[in-house]
Amino acid sequence: MYTSITAPGARKATAMRQRIDVIAWPTRVFTATLLTALLAAPPLHAGLIFSPVEALPGATATALASGGTTLWAATPRGVWRLDAGVWTLDGLSARTVTSIV
Repeated sequence: MYTSITAPGARKATAMRQRIDVIAWPTRVFTATLLTALLAAPPLHAGLIFSPVEALPGATATALASGGTTLWAATPRGVWRLDAGVWTLDGLSARTVTSIV
């Protein structure tokens, strides 16, 4: 298909395919630039950052509860509290605890 412009001093007929190719090159350049920028960018991280702490000393946690910066764990050997990265026995050491509210 051809388009033709008959006004004096105007361009002559051009193929539609040529016009599409001329329009498409900025899209290709933009896509290549965007892809390069995304691949070269440093990795993004979510707002929450988890850091490992020491495991419970000889116990398996059956339930967890938290309050502020303190974490409590129910275990077969009582309730343990994680505060400032250190586990301490919080009570009920002679009982098996299966849940915490």
